[in-house]
Amino acid sequence: MSSKHWTFSELKFPKPDLRSFEEMYKDAIERIEHAKDGGDVLEIIIENNELSSKAKDLLEVALIKQSMDTTNEKYEEEAQWVYKNRPFFNKATVAFNEAVYNSPFRDYIEEKLGILTASPSVQNPIKFLRAAMNGDWKPN
Repeated sequence: MSSKHWTFSELKFPKPDLRSFEEMYKDAIERIEHAKDGGDVLEIIIENNELSSKAKDLLEVALIKQSMDTTNEKYEEEAQWVYKNRPFFNKATVAFNEAVYNSPFRDYIEEKLGILTASPSVQNPIKFLRAAMNGDWKPN
């Protein structure tokens, strides 16, 4: 694939390894629960976001490819895999966010993450989770 010109059909869809993804989240949650300070938790959040973004990007590429050519059976199979497994990824993300929310360093993390500026679940999952748990969050 040329670095200047490519198409979505050229992008490969290596299915994310669910077991590795689950292990990554379990490890991150355990590290949050045993963190010594807010700086440790912030590092774990940044690390986790970088790794999980790669898996989520793969899922989105599969759905984009399928939406661009709904007659392609391979793209349909990839999209069906995403639809089937997306709840697994979402559940892991929620568990991670809950661990951050329940951290004794939550205030420090919220201070470092900044102000909520767009989609709450994307820009600041901790504030989103708190608002959702308090019943204060309403969709736009």
